[in-house]
Amino acid sequence: MHGSAAGPSGGHTCFHDFLLLRQIPGLELNMHDGAFYAFPRVEHYYGKRCGDTFINDDNDLALYLLNEAHVATVAGSALCCPGY
Repeated sequence: MHGSAAGPSGGHTCFHDFLLLRQIPGLELNMHDGAFYAFPRVEHYYGKRCGDTFINDDNDLALYLLNEAHVATVAGSALCCPGY
């Protein structure tokens, strides 16, 4: 909600978000012209553990991000693109 409110009228840009995402180790991100969403490859995180959470696939990572960082994402497998 806050991201959409900051949109074109604020100093915050989607391009800035993409630059920040590119700094996350292991996250493979391709930029698409005109896109306001990120569709990163996340297979690097498979087999990793954070506390009691073990990441087996993109669904596990999406649930981990929701529970731990309060960030809602859509697992790529829900869009027939597992690993994203």
